[in-house]
Amino acid sequence: MDIKQSASTIHGILYNLATIMASTLRLEDLGHRLLSELLSAMRISHGAIVLLTKDSKIYQVLHEGYASVPEFDEKEIAILSDQVKILVFNELPEGKLKDILKKLDVAVVVCLRTQEENIGLLLLGRKLLGGLYTPYEIQALKILAPETAVAIQNARSFEEIQRFNATLEQKVSDATEDLRNVNEEVYKKNVELARLSKELSQANDKLKTLDKLKDEFLSLASHELRTPMVAIKSYIWMVLQGRGGNVTEKQKDYLNIAYRSTNSLIALVNDMLNISRIESGKITLDLKRLRLNDLVKEVVTEMTPRAKEFQIEIMETFSPALSEIWGDSSKIKEVLMNLIGNSLKFTPRGGKVTVSLNQKDNFIETCVSDNGIGIKKEDMSKLFQKFSMVGITKQKEKNIQGTGLGLYLCKLIVELHGGRIWVESEGEDKGSAFTFSVKVASPLS
Repeated sequence: MDIKQSASTIHGILYNLATIMASTLRLEDLGHRLLSELLSAMRISHGAIVLLTKDSKIYQVLHEGYASVPEFDEKEIAILSDQVKILVFNELPEGKLKDILKKLDVAVVVCLRTQEENIGLLLLGRKLLGGLYTPYEIQALKILAPETAVAIQNARSFEEIQRFNATLEQKVSDATEDLRNVNEEVYKKNVELARLSKELSQANDKLKTLDKLKDEFLSLASHELRTPMVAIKSYIWMVLQGRGGNVTEKQKDYLNIAYRSTNSLIALVNDMLNISRIESGKITLDLKRLRLNDLVKEVVTEMTPRAKEFQIEIMETFSPALSEIWGDSSKIKEVLMNLIGNSLKFTPRGGKVTVSLNQKDNFIETCVSDNGIGIKKEDMSKLFQKFSMVGITKQKEKNIQGTGLGLYLCKLIVELHGGRIWVESEGEDKGSAFTFSVKVASPLS
């Protein structure tokens, strides 16, 4: 597999698995979906997730690709779970570890750990058609291991709380019915309700723990996924600059593809983290009086080199005497860069992107319009939903669809400022116009 294919494969695997972990809470579904995606994407014969108790006992096995339910020896699994690094069969010297992997028909072993506990093992079989695991695939497994462990821990805690709440709900129902029918048991049942109230408080504490686990997942995603990708991006840039010696034109093409893919993955992680912070109310706006026309000029200046690369013209038109707004400049700038970047992506060479500002009553409307490929009417309502990706045939052929997060993030930021965002398009090949409104600031006294 060449560099271009490897970078594309890693990007796809990381994106798909991150989406699964972010959207699946039921443990059974999570395990099977993760395994199915890994086996399919990396072309692996079979795989299993072996979940362990705190004393390293096997309590559940999730598997895909086996002809029958696999059985594992707890002593052998305990030996494998003590290993710190990923075990690759072809790289191991002859000895006990290699014998265990051979017996289990396993080619790669990945330990799944969080900061507090050992969750279990990810066991992957041989590659189909006799291939070997590439360094890119091993690196992807290293990045995914801690996120997978936290996702499994989240799912396990979620199911435990669900079971607890179901039991608690039944107990409350039984107690209420008894109080209604047996007056002489009032005092006794009140005592029972008090006990159940205490249990409910404990359930709420567990929900707080689950929320903490979610924060840990985001922290790990930031540290374990974004940090190495930034390092990869830096090293690719140095190679492109000739720091490691001469690079052929063909090699530059491959490296540029890897560089752009790395940028896309970093942007995806940043979007997911920002969306989570906004949705959980953990983000605060640095509100100041701003002149939107100055901010638009700044963003257009930054985006112009990229537009010239695509042979696209960026224009700006402002109404005179615009009022100031009350907003967070960095967040509004993020919205502008997202909308302009989208227009550049979906506008053909020789096209035009226009940014206009108009004041209507107590709002200033910022419109980013283009003469690009346009949007079908039936797709417009899906544009501002999380992970909702729409596109016409031309987009799919050119592989320029996004992640479905950028416009959703824009919507959250605009609504935080008390405004709204919408889109207009007359259909395919007729361009599109994305507009958002922000309230004007009160006059200075």
